[in-house]
Amino acid sequence: MNHKRTIAWWEKQAPTYFTDKIFSFSNPIAISKLNIQPEWCILEIGFGYGRELSQYCGISHHVHGVELFECTCELARKSLLGQGITELPSLVTYDGKTLPYNDDSFDVIHSCFVIQHMSRKAAKELIREALRVVTHGGQVLMEFFGDPEYRHQTEDRFSGDPEIDGMYNNAYTKDDIISLVSNLGRVLWIDPQRVFPGSTAFDNHWLCITKD
Repeated sequence: MNHKRTIAWWEKQAPTYFTDKIFSFSNPIAISKLNIQPEWCILEIGFGYGRELSQYCGISHHVHGVELFECTCELARKSLLGQGITELPSLVTYDGKTLPYNDDSFDVIHSCFVIQHMSRKAAKELIREALRVVTHGGQVLMEFFGDPEYRHQTEDRFSGDPEIDGMYNNAYTKDDIISLVSNLGRVLWIDPQRVFPGSTAFDNHWLCITKD
Protein backbone atom coordinates (compact mmCIF):
# COMPACT_ATOMS: atom_id res chain seq x y z
CA MET A 1 0.00 0.00 0.00
CA ASN A 2 1.29 3.47 -0.88
CA HIS A 3 0.50 5.43 2.30
CA LYS A 4 1.47 8.83 0.86
CA ARG A 5 -0.96 8.43 -2.02
CA THR A 6 -3.64 7.12 0.31
CA ILE A 7 -3.25 10.10 2.65
CA ALA A 8 -3.31 12.54 -0.28
CA TRP A 9 -6.46 10.91 -1.66
CA TRP A 10 -8.28 11.15 1.68
CA GLU A 11 -7.15 14.73 2.30
CA LYS A 12 -8.73 15.63 -1.02
CA GLN A 13 -11.95 13.68 -0.40
CA ALA A 14 -12.39 14.56 3.29
CA PRO A 15 -9.83 17.10 4.60
CA THR A 16 -10.61 16.44 8.27
CA TYR A 17 -10.36 12.64 7.96
CA PHE A 18 -7.18 12.33 10.02
CA THR A 19 -7.77 15.05 12.59
CA ASP A 20 -11.51 15.13 13.23
CA LYS A 21 -12.14 13.99 16.80
CA ILE A 22 -15.72 13.08 15.91
CA PHE A 23 -16.37 9.52 14.80
CA SER A 24 -16.20 10.40 11.12
CA PHE A 25 -17.67 7.09 10.01
CA SER A 26 -18.50 5.49 13.34
CA ASN A 27 -22.04 6.18 14.42
CA PRO A 28 -21.89 7.91 17.85
CA ILE A 29 -25.14 6.18 18.78
CA ALA A 30 -23.64 2.82 17.86
CA ILE A 31 -20.53 3.52 19.93
CA SER A 32 -22.62 4.64 22.90
CA LYS A 33 -24.48 1.31 22.80
CA LEU A 34 -21.25 -0.41 23.83
CA ASN A 35 -21.35 1.40 27.18
CA ILE A 36 -17.56 1.24 27.48
CA GLN A 37 -16.09 1.58 30.97
CA PRO A 38 -12.65 3.12 31.68
CA GLU A 39 -11.27 -0.17 32.99
CA TRP A 40 -12.30 -2.19 29.95
CA CYS A 41 -9.73 -3.51 27.48
CA ILE A 42 -10.38 -2.43 23.89
CA LEU A 43 -8.88 -3.78 20.68
CA GLU A 44 -9.18 -2.19 17.26
CA ILE A 45 -8.44 -4.47 14.33
CA GLY A 46 -7.12 -2.48 11.39
CA PHE A 47 -6.89 0.97 12.99
CA GLY A 48 -5.43 2.64 9.89
CA TYR A 49 -4.29 6.14 10.81
CA GLY A 50 -5.81 6.13 14.27
CA ARG A 51 -9.02 8.09 13.81
CA GLU A 52 -11.11 5.75 15.97
CA LEU A 53 -8.20 4.97 18.29
CA SER A 54 -8.13 8.61 19.35
CA GLN A 55 -11.71 8.31 20.52
CA TYR A 56 -11.16 5.10 22.45
CA CYS A 57 -8.12 6.58 24.18
CA GLY A 58 -10.48 9.19 25.61
CA ILE A 59 -12.72 6.48 27.06
CA SER A 60 -10.47 3.65 28.24
CA HIS A 61 -6.97 3.36 29.71
CA HIS A 62 -6.41 -0.02 28.04
CA VAL A 63 -6.48 0.45 24.27
CA HIS A 64 -4.73 -1.87 21.81
CA GLY A 65 -4.57 -2.11 18.04
CA VAL A 66 -3.31 -4.42 15.31
CA GLU A 67 -2.33 -3.55 11.75
CA LEU A 68 -0.51 -5.16 8.86
CA PHE A 69 2.42 -2.75 8.58
CA GLU A 70 4.73 -1.05 11.07
CA CYS A 71 4.66 2.13 8.96
CA THR A 72 0.90 2.32 9.61
CA CYS A 73 1.55 2.00 13.35
CA GLU A 74 4.02 4.89 13.17
CA LEU A 75 1.58 7.05 11.22
CA ALA A 76 -1.13 6.34 13.79
CA ARG A 77 1.17 7.20 16.71
CA LYS A 78 2.13 10.47 15.01
CA SER A 79 -1.54 11.29 14.40
CA LEU A 80 -2.47 10.54 18.02
CA LEU A 81 0.36 12.67 19.40
CA GLY A 82 -0.74 15.47 17.09
CA GLN A 83 -4.18 15.31 18.68
CA GLY A 84 -2.71 15.76 22.15
CA ILE A 85 -3.01 12.13 23.25
CA THR A 86 -0.12 11.35 25.58
CA GLU A 87 -1.17 7.88 26.78
CA LEU A 88 -0.65 6.05 23.51
CA PRO A 89 -2.30 2.69 22.87
CA SER A 90 -0.32 -0.50 22.37
CA LEU A 91 -0.03 -0.91 18.59
CA VAL A 92 1.45 -4.03 17.00
CA THR A 93 1.63 -5.68 13.59
CA TYR A 94 0.21 -9.11 12.79
CA ASP A 95 -0.18 -11.43 9.83
CA GLY A 96 -3.81 -10.57 9.08
CA LYS A 97 -4.93 -13.99 10.23
CA THR A 98 -4.08 -14.87 13.83
CA LEU A 99 -4.56 -12.16 16.45
CA PRO A 100 -1.52 -12.12 18.80
CA TYR A 101 -3.58 -12.32 21.99
CA ASN A 102 -4.85 -14.97 24.36
CA ASP A 103 -8.46 -16.12 24.46
CA ASP A 104 -10.89 -13.82 26.30
CA SER A 105 -8.51 -10.83 26.39
CA PHE A 106 -10.78 -7.90 25.44
CA ASP A 107 -14.11 -6.49 26.54
CA VAL A 108 -14.71 -4.66 23.25
CA ILE A 109 -13.30 -5.27 19.78
CA HIS A 110 -13.84 -2.81 16.95
CA SER A 111 -13.20 -3.47 13.26
CA CYS A 112 -13.84 -0.46 11.05
CA PHE A 113 -13.97 -1.15 7.29
CA VAL A 114 -11.68 -4.18 7.43
CA ILE A 115 -13.73 -7.17 6.31
CA GLN A 116 -14.80 -5.31 3.17
CA HIS A 117 -11.24 -5.64 1.91
CA MET A 118 -11.30 -9.41 2.31
CA SER A 119 -12.94 -12.39 0.67
CA ARG A 120 -15.90 -14.01 2.41
CA LYS A 121 -13.66 -16.85 3.60
CA ALA A 122 -10.99 -14.53 5.03
CA ALA A 123 -13.61 -12.29 6.65
CA LYS A 124 -15.21 -15.27 8.36
CA GLU A 125 -11.84 -16.31 9.79
CA LEU A 126 -11.24 -12.78 11.09
CA ILE A 127 -14.62 -12.80 12.83
CA ARG A 128 -13.80 -16.19 14.31
CA GLU A 129 -10.52 -14.78 15.66
CA ALA A 130 -12.24 -11.70 17.10
CA LEU A 131 -14.71 -13.89 18.95
CA ARG A 132 -11.84 -15.98 20.28
CA VAL A 133 -10.09 -13.03 21.94
CA VAL A 134 -13.22 -11.21 23.18
CA THR A 135 -14.44 -12.05 26.66
CA HIS A 136 -17.65 -13.95 27.31
CA GLY A 137 -20.27 -11.23 27.40
CA GLY A 138 -17.93 -8.92 25.47
CA GLN A 139 -18.89 -7.16 22.25
CA VAL A 140 -17.44 -7.14 18.73
CA LEU A 141 -18.47 -4.09 16.69
CA MET A 142 -17.87 -4.24 12.96
CA GLU A 143 -18.47 -1.50 10.43
CA PHE A 144 -18.66 -2.56 6.83
CA PHE A 145 -19.43 -1.23 3.39
CA GLY A 146 -22.89 -2.20 2.18
CA ASP A 147 -23.19 -1.25 -1.49
CA PRO A 148 -24.05 -4.47 -3.38
CA GLU A 149 -22.47 -2.97 -6.51
CA TYR A 150 -19.10 -4.03 -5.11
CA ARG A 151 -19.20 -7.79 -4.72
CA HIS A 152 -16.15 -9.98 -5.23
CA GLN A 153 -16.85 -13.50 -4.09
CA THR A 154 -13.40 -15.00 -4.56
CA GLU A 155 -10.81 -12.23 -4.71
CA ASP A 156 -8.83 -11.86 -1.50
CA ARG A 157 -6.60 -8.83 -0.98
CA PHE A 158 -6.51 -6.18 1.68
CA SER A 159 -6.53 -2.91 -0.25
CA GLY A 160 -5.76 -1.12 -3.48
CA ASP A 161 -4.11 2.21 -4.19
CA PRO A 162 -6.97 4.76 -4.33
CA GLU A 163 -5.06 6.97 -6.78
CA ILE A 164 -4.52 4.20 -9.31
CA ASP A 165 -7.35 1.69 -9.32
CA GLY A 166 -9.67 2.68 -6.50
CA MET A 167 -10.03 1.18 -3.06
CA TYR A 168 -10.92 -2.49 -3.28
CA ASN A 169 -14.33 -3.03 -1.70
CA ASN A 170 -16.15 -6.30 -1.19
CA ALA A 171 -19.63 -5.29 -0.08
CA TYR A 172 -21.75 -7.06 2.50
CA THR A 173 -25.50 -6.66 2.64
CA LYS A 174 -27.40 -7.22 5.88
CA ASP A 175 -28.24 -10.78 4.82
CA ASP A 176 -24.62 -11.38 3.80
CA ILE A 177 -23.24 -10.44 7.18
CA ILE A 178 -25.84 -12.37 9.16
CA SER A 179 -25.02 -15.43 7.07
CA LEU A 180 -21.31 -14.82 7.60
CA VAL A 181 -21.54 -14.78 11.40
CA SER A 182 -23.96 -17.68 11.67
CA ASN A 183 -22.52 -20.57 13.69
CA LEU A 184 -19.80 -18.22 14.96
CA GLY A 185 -21.49 -15.83 17.36
CA ARG A 186 -24.77 -14.20 18.29
CA VAL A 187 -25.98 -10.95 16.73
CA LEU A 188 -26.84 -8.35 19.38
CA TRP A 189 -27.92 -5.64 16.94
CA ILE A 190 -27.36 -4.33 13.42
CA ASP A 191 -27.77 -0.73 12.29
CA PRO A 192 -27.65 0.43 8.64
CA GLN A 193 -27.01 4.07 7.77
CA ARG A 194 -26.20 6.30 4.82
CA VAL A 195 -22.80 7.97 5.29
CA PHE A 196 -21.47 11.16 3.69
CA PRO A 197 -17.69 11.57 4.22
CA GLY A 198 -16.57 14.61 2.21
CA SER A 199 -17.83 14.51 -1.36
CA THR A 200 -18.77 10.82 -1.36
CA ALA A 201 -21.72 8.87 -0.03
CA PHE A 202 -22.30 5.18 0.54
CA ASP A 203 -24.31 2.68 2.53
CA ASN A 204 -22.73 1.57 5.76
CA HIS A 205 -23.64 -1.02 8.38
CA TRP A 206 -22.81 -1.45 12.06
CA LEU A 207 -23.03 -4.97 13.42
CA CYS A 208 -22.50 -5.91 17.06
CA ILE A 209 -22.02 -9.57 17.96
CA THR A 210 -21.01 -11.57 21.01
CA LYS A 211 -20.00 -15.13 21.82
CA ASP A 212 -22.75 -17.71 22.04
